[in-house]
Amino acid sequence: SATISLPVTVNVDKLDSLLKDLEADGKDSVDYAVVTEFNDNSMLTPESFNLQVSKKLPLVKFPEIQIQNLKVSHIGVKNTEIEVTSNIENPNVFSVGLQDIHLQLQLDDNKVLKGTKEGNIELPSNSTTPTSFTFSIALDEAFKSLIDLIKEGKDLEFSLNMDADLVSDQTILKDG
Repeated sequence: SATISLPVTVNVDKLDSLLKDLEADGKDSVDYAVVTEFNDNSMLTPESFNLQVSKKLPLVKFPEIQIQNLKVSHIGVKNTEIEVTSNIENPNVFSVGLQDIHLQLQLDDNKVLKGTKEGNIELPSNSTTPTSFTFSIALDEAFKSLIDLIKEGKDLEFSLNMDADLVSDQTILKDG
């Protein structure tokens, strides 16, 4: 016997749309399937075989983030900090965590500001968890963003994108 580990790429936007449709239909579990074809060209006569694995597991819903407040928490010549407070909703019936969090904040049409949040954020099941993120940037990079933030205040348009690893004790999110 042998074990073969293969990377799997998932289009998160399509998966999220499909999961929302299933949830709207009242589904609480779904058959997840991986279908692949293996080719072995190392022999004189190439061989191939198909593999399909499926398992009925709970419907996984992606956590959602809602921005509550955006403010300049420190202005300095070398370092300026923008603090974003938010709520992260976990709509699942099981707890999950977010780790290796990378953030991109864009204020109006200004330069994209990047940041990270160290550690792990625990999100209990069916709950909303308040959290904050701080972006540290050089003042010369942030000048136009800060002017817009101060001038427009609550009317400032912004977007926050977050990339993170979803971690859980649930089999579907581990090696199931």
